[in-house]
Amino acid sequence: MNFDDIQITELSRTFFTRNLSVVIPAELVEERVALEIQDVKRVYKRPGFRIGFCPEDIIRRHLGAAIRTRMIDRLVEVATARSLKGLCLMQEPDVEVLSISGDVEMTVNCRVRPELPQPCGMKGLRFSAALGAYYSGMEPLDTEAISDFCSRTLAEIDRYYAQQRAAA
Repeated sequence: MNFDDIQITELSRTFFTRNLSVVIPAELVEERVALEIQDVKRVYKRPGFRIGFCPEDIIRRHLGAAIRTRMIDRLVEVATARSLKGLCLMQEPDVEVLSISGDVEMTVNCRVRPELPQPCGMKGLRFSAALGAYYSGMEPLDTEAISDFCSRTLAEIDRYYAQQRAAA
């Protein structure tokens, strides 16, 4: 089993939200727990056993619940990251674990940036730093002309606000 076996289903979708259902198979959880028990076995010290020689069933009896909880926490983090891949989040997702017996079932609710459709007339339009050559066949715009235009426009805006303040 690998992380590709995590099932992600979109429950609902609105302009700003996504509600997802995520199911982590019990086999994946048990596989990860077994691997963690193997790691713990190498350093676990129990009276009557040398380090690294304590039987797995004793480790499972004493530490099994803690190891399972830790593995579920890690798998929930991985599943959440996989379910949100490709989404542009506006805030932290709300993750609710519904069941941890057997398959781990959870819901992920998140606010996302809306996906705006691209106007068809804008497709292929590219802008350079100097706004030059934006259509084929046209001469590039002069950067000095752009700078002069911006300066004149800002000066007009300043004059307008100065008149508004003087009238008030």
